[in-house]
Amino acid sequence: MAGLSFAFFHGEVVPLSDARVGFEGLVAYWDAAAAAHCLFRVREHFERLARTCRVLCIEPPYSVDELCAATAEIVRRSAHPGDVYIRAVAYKSTERIGVRLHDLDDDVYLFTVPMQETFQKAAIDCAVSSWRRFDDSVIPPQAKVTGMYVSNALSRTQAVRDGYDEAILLNQAGYVAETCGENIFLVKDGALLTPGVEEGVLPGITRDAVIQLAQTELGARTIERRIARGELYTADECFLTGSLSGVKAVASIDRRPVGPGGPPGENESGGPTDCHSEPFAALSRRPFGKLRACPERSRRGRL
Repeated sequence: MAGLSFAFFHGEVVPLSDARVGFEGLVAYWDAAAAAHCLFRVREHFERLARTCRVLCIEPPYSVDELCAATAEIVRRSAHPGDVYIRAVAYKSTERIGVRLHDLDDDVYLFTVPMQETFQKAAIDCAVSSWRRFDDSVIPPQAKVTGMYVSNALSRTQAVRDGYDEAILLNQAGYVAETCGENIFLVKDGALLTPGVEEGVLPGITRDAVIQLAQTELGARTIERRIARGELYTADECFLTGSLSGVKAVASIDRRPVGPGGPPGENESGGPTDCHSEPFAALSRRPFGKLRACPERSRRGRL
């Protein structure tokens, strides 16, 4: 075994080739009636991964179609009895020291884990973080890069330690960007608002699905524009969207109840506060698996 590199990984000394760790995150929802998993917008996730790879000078050895097929296969083999989270990572595989992106080999790995709820409450309490979302001159925000989540992790830990559930990040100009793992939507005077991609947000796959659902099911057009911090406090409603959290209602922001409702997170039904009036409350409260019924997913079929 002369010349073979080793690593200390998961408490054991193993060949370095076995210690690959790192990104795209997608979900397969369990359809109990059909006893099958349904992948949510799998192609769109891998198309976004391909765009991220272009930013990072990564040339994946697999096509989008091949990655879709591989994802279906690992979900089928994993046989988790419920919703499944799939992590896809494109990375530089050359075992060589140095800071660069060029002249290195590329590869992709996938793995599955049982889905876990990001938030345990029907409606969550958020805080505006002192950490800021970086701009395009640091890391292109439209690329889903592992390193970009350091500031998100700092923000969420700060928020949780301060007694909140999630943090809202402002961009470098001081306008609303997104949360640590979700896009953010506001409802004001009957209009659905969300920051545009030019504000440094990741163009979320779930974000796009909700924009389409709002139009087709509720007849509501989404306005993508710059949102000032103060607008968070005067919104009629607020909710977050993401692969892990689905559609999550926000009860309060910086200890201010969202909308005209009572104390954050409290009402007779134990669900979202009264400020989440219909019909957007229905979108926030529905089991996220129902989003599988959108045309984008149903075209994929079941595994």
